[in-house]
Amino acid sequence: MKIKKKKPHLEKSSELKVDENENFCFSLEHHDHSQGQSFAEWEKDGLLSKAMEVLKGYCKDKLISQVDGNKFTIYGGFPPKDKTKFKFPKNITKDANWGRIHINGKTVIVGHIVRNKFYVVFLDKNHEFWIAEKKHT
Repeated sequence: MKIKKKKPHLEKSSELKVDENENFCFSLEHHDHSQGQSFAEWEKDGLLSKAMEVLKGYCKDKLISQVDGNKFTIYGGFPPKDKTKFKFPKNITKDANWGRIHINGKTVIVGHIVRNKFYVVFLDKNHEFWIAEKKHT
């Protein structure tokens, strides 16, 4: 009897399960071009090549070993409505593990994580995915 397997990005991912033997990889499969910026906008602003260099660097090591809470943060759930300018995409499971990778300044790539794969969902040059309280103002 053939057992149907769920695609990894459709599995529940509330518990981050990481294969310690596999390096970080990323996918553009879930990029939501209706929110945040497009690849063309980032290219025009000189951010796309920088983002690719940053992602290339992450792909050289294990995902979990690079989560530092500063440059690479795993949030867990999607931010509350009063803390984000983004809407939850319909093609992502509600219990996805959301995270972000800093590119430079306020510029971040936002996505969700399944095993060792970071699915890029939003390009966010103004850090509006998870709006934090301003410090020292």
